[in-house]
Amino acid sequence: MSNARNLVIVERAYRGAIEVGYFDVLYQLLELHRQLAGVDLLLRDHAATYALDTAEFGPESLTGLFGGAPIAVNDPRSEVRRLLETGVRVLVCHDDIVGLRLRPERLRAGVRIVDDAELYGRWPDYSQILYM
Repeated sequence: MSNARNLVIVERAYRGAIEVGYFDVLYQLLELHRQLAGVDLLLRDHAATYALDTAEFGPESLTGLFGGAPIAVNDPRSEVRRLLETGVRVLVCHDDIVGLRLRPERLRAGVRIVDDAELYGRWPDYSQILYM
């Protein structure tokens, strides 16, 4: 990996519709990738499910909450697809795949499975490591 790239680690799978309304981590990664000249995204723990190639439900709206005001709900899988299309390298730890009983063949094309030891060995190659 080039020294110009940056590693962003996302572990928390769902932040809630209200929180995402103020700051959507995956959407922000598009801008970070542009500004920092390259980002690798590591999906850990339950966030690894974002890398699954399943039917995307698209932006939805929940109504009837908080006095009937609609709340937008994003699909993180569609955001991962978009990140891959823009050149973000998406990584998922092997231990998380095993721990969550995910089938590797169900991962979206372009997502790379890495071992923790391999990844930790590459940390010095990154200019920054950001935990979001």
